[in-house]
Amino acid sequence: MTSKLLFAVIMTVWSSSVFAQSSDISKFSLGDATIDLAVPESPAFSALGLTPQEVTRPNSGRELATSILNGVDRNGSFQTGGAIDTAPYMLLAGSSITLEQYRNKYSARFLSRWLLSYATSKGGGSDDPSVKIAVGTRFTLFDFGDPRTDIELLECLVQAADLVLDESKPISPGASPERIEIENKRREEETRRLSKLCRVEAPSRRWNRSAWILGIAPTWTSQDGKITQIEYSGTALWTSLGYGFEGVPYLCDRAMLVIYAKMRSDEVAPDLNKSGKFIKQDNFTFGTRLFIGAPNTKFNLEALLIHNNRMDHELDKYWNIGLGLEQRVADNLWLNLSYGMQLARDEQVGNGFVILSGLNWGFGPQ
Repeated sequence: MTSKLLFAVIMTVWSSSVFAQSSDISKFSLGDATIDLAVPESPAFSALGLTPQEVTRPNSGRELATSILNGVDRNGSFQTGGAIDTAPYMLLAGSSITLEQYRNKYSARFLSRWLLSYATSKGGGSDDPSVKIAVGTRFTLFDFGDPRTDIELLECLVQAADLVLDESKPISPGASPERIEIENKRREEETRRLSKLCRVEAPSRRWNRSAWILGIAPTWTSQDGKITQIEYSGTALWTSLGYGFEGVPYLCDRAMLVIYAKMRSDEVAPDLNKSGKFIKQDNFTFGTRLFIGAPNTKFNLEALLIHNNRMDHELDKYWNIGLGLEQRVADNLWLNLSYGMQLARDEQVGNGFVILSGLNWGFGPQ
């Protein structure tokens, strides 16, 4: 897998320089290459362990996204929450960055993919009335699925613009200003129509490409649910490396494998042995997630090994397996459902289940 990723990196750099020399894309903005790929999991929700599934899929974020979550977490507590994510550099400078600049400068790509996130959740039962808050940030180290670096998409956009110009010869001499205005509007509408067709075809090539992300987020918790009692509750650090099976027949456009690791310090969690009590713990999570499907509908399988290092030194180490569905329900609106089971957890704690649902909405420059 390492050799294939290295080869993909070399080919991406080479093809980028070739395309920049052979095609003029300086007139296109980032919004021209925006396609409706799945809204990524919120970095702040990831820190709290409240994404519909724990293993975060690596991909580039949106200029602005929101997430709503409901369900039972891995501690058996009902949770409701919301998150808002933004790409600060895109909000400030996205409209002034051309696709040519984006493709030729890693710094522009890195800053454009940088996400900031805020999330809060509320326990819904007497055993867990807590309120949790996280402020996270996420960095994309590379993303071969970024549509703004898709050579085929960019060439299609160039051809669409050139085709309209070829079909629209200069208006006959002496045409009235009204006639010129009508013809110019027709050309613009035709360009938009052809460009949209280009963007409709792109997700099938981009949704499961290899990518790598790194995230970090401090958290705060109020055990009794009162904001005045909120206290710092540790920091989460995580990374996800996705492999898109580039060059592998059948799997290259149907599957993605993600490897995930997360460390969390000083987490305040319900003590499952003492109802209504909380305990501090450090934890380490390692897992994998396999996506199978198509751009608009994806099923996924997840397996996690979770090791909680409790302050009372009681053993809490177990496996979590899960099934999930990610479905596009409308433009820029995605539904995530998951069901998980805990296996081989300490007998005093017992095995449990996790059911979470999420609704993600996001947009980028248009």
